[in-house]
Amino acid sequence: MNDDMDPESGSGFRYVPIFTTVLWLIIFVITPFSLLQAQEAPPKKADVQIGLENGFIIQAPDTSVSLRIGFRFQEQFSSVYNPDENNTNSEFQVRRFRLIFAGHAFDGRFTWFLMPSFDRGNPSLEIVRVRWQLAKNSWIYGGQINQPGTREFMETSGSLQFVDRSTTDRLFRLGYDAGLGFKQKMYPGNSALIGIATITNGEGQNQRAAEGGLSYTGRLEYYPFGEFNMLIGTDFERSEKPKLAIAGAFNLNQDARRTRSQNGPFLIDASEDIYVYFLETSLRYRGFSFHSAFVNRNADDNLLNDGIPQNIIFEGYAYYFEAGYLLSDEWEVVSRFERIFPEKELRANINEQRSMLIGINKFFLRHRLKIQADLAYDTEFHPVLEDADFLTFRTQFQIEF
Repeated sequence: MNDDMDPESGSGFRYVPIFTTVLWLIIFVITPFSLLQAQEAPPKKADVQIGLENGFIIQAPDTSVSLRIGFRFQEQFSSVYNPDENNTNSEFQVRRFRLIFAGHAFDGRFTWFLMPSFDRGNPSLEIVRVRWQLAKNSWIYGGQINQPGTREFMETSGSLQFVDRSTTDRLFRLGYDAGLGFKQKMYPGNSALIGIATITNGEGQNQRAAEGGLSYTGRLEYYPFGEFNMLIGTDFERSEKPKLAIAGAFNLNQDARRTRSQNGPFLIDASEDIYVYFLETSLRYRGFSFHSAFVNRNADDNLLNDGIPQNIIFEGYAYYFEAGYLLSDEWEVVSRFERIFPEKELRANINEQRSMLIGINKFFLRHRLKIQADLAYDTEFHPVLEDADFLTFRTQFQIEF
């Protein structure tokens, strides 16, 4: 007898044990569900946001990485009247057009920022910076960075209370330079203390390093009533309690090769150690804002008498006081007074200056969308010739996305 035949029935069907039948049934039913479970779940879509407040933002679903894209556009009209010559010079210009790329990774501890500039039709690189958060209140960063000199230059051009920065800042700023920086925050009691230190090449924006020493900058900010963002001048929050900041900074540029340390024309076959000191205050209270600055620059040797007319290092000091008051959420009035004093031995080559300015700001979306206008009365004091006066009107439209 064939062992595969059922002896009881005598039929020709194969014998199939019941447990085998059940096993095949389980496999047949379970397998499709197992295959479905084995497939990866559809990937979550990235979070996409767009708006004037923050620009265009793409962020991973787990928020581990993000990309922000934006721009800043400023269209300016200026008219300068010289009463001595009865001459007026007027022009329109794209004062600033800058693209902004920023992002983060590793839960926000690693951030990067890139800002190319196309101001006045001249493409250049303003900032390229990567930053790593070492601890809760400690950061290290590098690239072409904004040196921690004047508050006014550390403030972004999109957040200025005036149409443009002061003459003091233009002549004494440290500007952008390639190097490394470190930032530390401390909170003794109810106050705040912020320290910033940088080491850079000393040649300035978009320049290769030259032979010689480096540039060293240190800045210390003290907030006796608690920390706030002193790099935004307008008191949009109408602070119920006074907010005060006192800051000081120092820069040593070893073997500097430009007439204004990291800025200005290049010296010809020469270099000097140049020192710059900064002292600043900022105050906000119930819509009122006040800022002041004192700046001093000197060099080991001025090179004034080396026989090369271009080799004149701009030594001297300057100060300014400026104030603003927020009339409403949409209107602000501002004013500024400043004086610039070159060293006495330089005044035959560089003029002493005075500037008085009043202005008004119309905010549609704070600094993101605004129109500004100001009127300045400037005087240049010549040591031999008559003083020169200038009346300047400027107005500017800005949109930042």
